[in-house]
Amino acid sequence: MKSILVPFLFILIVFGCSDKETSQKATIVPIKKEQKLNGASLEMPNKVIKEESFQGLKAMNVDWVSVIPYAYTRKNASEVVYNYQHQWWGEREEGVIETIQLAKNQGIKVMLKPHVWISGEGWPGKFNCSSEAEWKQWEDSYSAYILRFATIADSMDVPVFCIGTEYRIAVRERPKFWSALIDSVRSVYKNKVTYAANWDNYERVSFWKQLDFIGIDAYFPITSSKHPSVDELEKGFEKLSMRLETFSDSCDQQIVFTEYGFRSLDYATSGYYKYQINELSTNPQLQANAYTTFFNTLWKEPWMLGGFFWKYQFRSEKELGGLENNKYTPQFKPAERIITENYRVDD
Repeated sequence: MKSILVPFLFILIVFGCSDKETSQKATIVPIKKEQKLNGASLEMPNKVIKEESFQGLKAMNVDWVSVIPYAYTRKNASEVVYNYQHQWWGEREEGVIETIQLAKNQGIKVMLKPHVWISGEGWPGKFNCSSEAEWKQWEDSYSAYILRFATIADSMDVPVFCIGTEYRIAVRERPKFWSALIDSVRSVYKNKVTYAANWDNYERVSFWKQLDFIGIDAYFPITSSKHPSVDELEKGFEKLSMRLETFSDSCDQQIVFTEYGFRSLDYATSGYYKYQINELSTNPQLQANAYTTFFNTLWKEPWMLGGFFWKYQFRSEKELGGLENNKYTPQFKPAERIITENYRVDD
């Protein structure tokens, strides 16, 4: 694979969103195909993996991976807990370090992307605290978690570090904390820094100007149909593209989809979670069509720096279920070929 970082393509001129009345508008330079972040989000393995485990990623022309050191917060609590005995091997510090090294050995670059789960709830978007004391406990424990992995990222020369994932309320309520955290991360980590905002929250992040590019976990609803046509998908992606281009221009920064993807399921592009999933049919063709139109539209835009599809699992076709798997993974489905073709870089 050809090397990225020229230097890392951040011809962004100004970091973060700026006041159009007082700042000259920068010109975002189009990105060559070989300079995209052709990425995959890894499901961190439950046991030790070997270097050959990355051959499936190489076969898909993946040249970036998102390595995710998970942490947890108990429901109705505020402390962030990480690197504890009952976590999967790949989620703990030992497994994170080994996974990064294995990727580097294969010539694959890494974004280290810490992610906190709330026990019993899942994603941290609704996480909130009821007192200043609780916020202080969260900030102290979260900072320790982030700075530990930022230090690891620096020691292993990881090109991109993500300071957080999908915190909606905490980003709104504690902007000074995030600003100070970014400064602390930069004091121990020398490379590029971003944040992964949820698709419905990226416009409310106040600290983009302190970061090197905009990160979005991009599960945008594209259509309202159960079985959308290719034409519907194209129109939906084009509408989204205009919105993201406007935001990118206002910030003079490019965008990375720190997560993106589509389930192989009815309503995959229109908020499948609003329905009873066990009543929906597996639909690998919709997943394939969504990826095809995504690559034909958003992926080609100059503001799009790249992305990490959700997700790659170190498992066999038998273990994953092949075409019967209705989850996000594109492995052993038509979408796998589409990603492979669009991630290809011609020598």
